[in-house]
Parts: sequence; C-alpha cells; structure tokens
Amino acid sequence: MPSDPAPKKLDDHARELAKQRVLRVFREGGDWKLAAIHNVLPYATARRTVVESGTDPKQRGGVRSSCVKMTVELMAKLEEYLDEDCRATLTD
Repeated sequence: MPSDPAPKKLDDHARELAKQRVLRVFREGGDWKLAAIHNVLPYATARRTVVESGTDPKQRGGVRSSCVKMTVELMAKLEEYLDEDCRATLTD
C-alpha cells in the first residue's frame, strides 16, 4: 500500500487548483478577485496568475543572445561564399 503524499505536496496541489479556478473565472469574464477570496488564495498570487496567463513561459537554458557573436544565418552565408570561391578572404 503506497504511503500518503506529503502535506506540502497536498498544499502545493491545492494552491495550483485554486490558481486554475481563478484563471478560469478570469477567462470567462468573471470577478477573479472574488474567486481568489473564495478559494483562499492571496490577492498577490491571484493577480500574478492572471497577469502571467497571457505570456509564454520564460525560456530556460541555451545561449544568451548577448553572448552570441555570430548567428547561424551569418555562418551559413559565410559558408555559401566559401563554396562559391574557396580562395576568398575577409578583405575581398
């Protein structure tokens, strides 16, 4: 018989469900603030859920654009030039 989930996991799950209910009320055009009160969800948490609902999640990993000195498109163009004339230099 599996053990019961930890209380923190239950709290986190209940909070996620409350956020989903508030978000559903917001998308249906209802009063999301009232829904937050009825779901015992802090105003700041409910507001953040509503505000961030229309945005894409932040990208994680990969290379930052500020660190990239040469893009893939530029490298492809340089290779194309070298394929046309392999003796070409940057001064040409």
